[in-house]
Amino acid sequence: WAVMAGYFLCLWYVYYSVSYLSRRHFLPLIFLALPLIGAGFWEVEKQCSAWIGKWRYRRHRGLPTRFALGMLLVTLAILVPKALKPQRIDKVPLKEAALCIQERSRMPHPVIMSNEPLVAYYAGGKHVGIPGIPYHGFVEFARQHRVDYVVFGEREIVQAPQFVTFFQSDHFRKLPCGDKQVSVFAVIP
Repeated sequence: WAVMAGYFLCLWYVYYSVSYLSRRHFLPLIFLALPLIGAGFWEVEKQCSAWIGKWRYRRHRGLPTRFALGMLLVTLAILVPKALKPQRIDKVPLKEAALCIQERSRMPHPVIMSNEPLVAYYAGGKHVGIPGIPYHGFVEFARQHRVDYVVFGEREIVQAPQFVTFFQSDHFRKLPCGDKQVSVFAVIP
C-alpha cells in the first residue's frame, strides 16, 4: 500500500508540474496491484469455502475454486478488449498533416495553432492553442501570435463545422494536407 501511495504522490506531482497525465502513466499501478488482486481472489475462495462448508455437502468441495476462477475470467473478459484496443488511432491524420506542413514550410520553426500540441511537435514548430472566440477575434489572435498555420482536427470539424466555413480567402489559404478528417490553413500576413 505504501508503494502505491508513493506512486500516486508521484503522479500528483507530475500532473501539477506538467498538467498532463496519459493512460500509460498508470500502467505501473497494474503491476503494483497484482499481489492485492491475488490476495483478493484467495480471500473470496476462502470465504466461499467457509460458507459452503457450513452446508456440509461433499460434492460442492470444488465450487469455491470454480467461483473464484469464474470471477477471474469475467474480469479478464471485461478488461482484455479495452487493453488490446488500438490507442491514439485518431491522431494519425494530425501527424500526417504536420509532416505535410514540415515539407511545405519555408520557415524552420513555424507557429502552428491547433488543439493538439503533437501537430507542432511533428512539424518542428511552436504550438499555440485555439481560443474559443468569434471569427474576427480569431483572426486578430492569430495575427498577434504570428501564427503561420491553423490545423483543425476531426473533433473540431465535427463540433463546429460552421466555424471552418467562415474562413475567408483574404485571411487564410486552405492547404491540401491530410484528408477530410483534418483541415490545414496557411495564415495570409
